[in-house]
Amino acid sequence: MTSKFCVVGSPINHSLSPVIHQAAYSHLGIEFLFERHEVQSGGLRKFVDLTDFAGLSVTMPLKVEAYSLSDSPSKVAAQTGVANTLVRSGSGWIAHNTDVFGISQCIKSALEVNQVIVLGSGATARSALVAISDVFPVAEISIIARNAVTAGELAEFGGRLSNSTTIARGSVDELLGADLVISTVPAAAYEQLWTELARVDDIPNGLLLDVAYNPWPSLAARSWGESCVSGLEMLIWQAVQQVHLFAESQNIDRQIDPQEIYAVMKAAVTESG
Repeated sequence: MTSKFCVVGSPINHSLSPVIHQAAYSHLGIEFLFERHEVQSGGLRKFVDLTDFAGLSVTMPLKVEAYSLSDSPSKVAAQTGVANTLVRSGSGWIAHNTDVFGISQCIKSALEVNQVIVLGSGATARSALVAISDVFPVAEISIIARNAVTAGELAEFGGRLSNSTTIARGSVDELLGADLVISTVPAAAYEQLWTELARVDDIPNGLLLDVAYNPWPSLAARSWGESCVSGLEMLIWQAVQQVHLFAESQNIDRQIDPQEIYAVMKAAVTESG
């Protein structure tokens, strides 16, 4: 019987996860079916109870909820307290967080990173802080967020990692002084800040990772300039790790080359238009 997987979240119609996952499984010769389903906040438990999916890719706003469904989180999921991947087992759900791997792959090309800014204070921002700690353990992190409560909680979380973490004002000068900026917020967020950045004569020297990828280039990317990484790269890299987890959960012994699967997924996105 064909094993079924899906991506859940809200909104979900724009998700490219079915495109990239199905391309990977076809390439590997694995008979998996991958779907997308709209699930709103608070509805994940009911969804998994009424369906027979072998695994789920979880997007916003369900990542904290997904973590709460699992009694067996992976080390990274437990560290962040969020999950973007659920794998069904005989005893329940195993939670994973492949966003950390996805973000790490996107930022490791940055050089001499001492100052990092993270925009946002939600689930993806927590994953970003862990990725930064793994790749740039001595960098100083500043958080720009509109919710003072969650920003404070995120700063405390960052303080438990290897990096000094503080809350920033959210100014153009702070952006210009950063070696790395990770935006974990929706594409339309911080419109005024990005518009102000576009108007100044100075050009950012650091790398921008904008997890938003639809539309692309985003307002942030247009304001930043050339040194930008699209959230599509993060999406693909985190999915590469999901493919391995899903195949492993079905006892499929198949050699999976991450670079090869990345290339297959990237080509599938291009072909999908």
